[in-house]
Amino acid sequence: MTYLTKAEILAADDAKFAEVDVPEWGGKVRVRTISGTERDQFEEFASQANKGGRKFGVRGFLAALVICDESGKRVFDTKDIEALGNKNQKPLDRVWDVASSLNGLSEAAVEDAAKNSNGGQSEDSGSSLPAPSSTPALQEFKS
Repeated sequence: MTYLTKAEILAADDAKFAEVDVPEWGGKVRVRTISGTERDQFEEFASQANKGGRKFGVRGFLAALVICDESGKRVFDTKDIEALGNKNQKPLDRVWDVASSLNGLSEAAVEDAAKNSNGGQSEDSGSSLPAPSSTPALQEFKS
């Protein structure tokens, strides 16, 4: 048996894409798979949003991670998360559903990540979702 080399693994084009109809926005968006690092960022964001039983901003964050242009480059960055989250929930739900399927993000997996991450939070962690500039996962999130 021959195993993949470092070069082969890093050179592999493993991105996948899907289109989502969003007539409310006047067309379609392209959704992509996320990287391992982006998955970690998403899980950290979800855990912060889940503190105190609240969940807000998660759909906007995921939409910002997955909506891309024709070349696969993200269209949105951190400063757009709140604006995306304030959009109509129906198209956000369609983007969420496709992104979840494409990336293996089930509602249970998001809940589990939030629970697991909460156990390891430091004492100085707040009980509400931090502003985008103060959340480590968001500081790393760049388009």
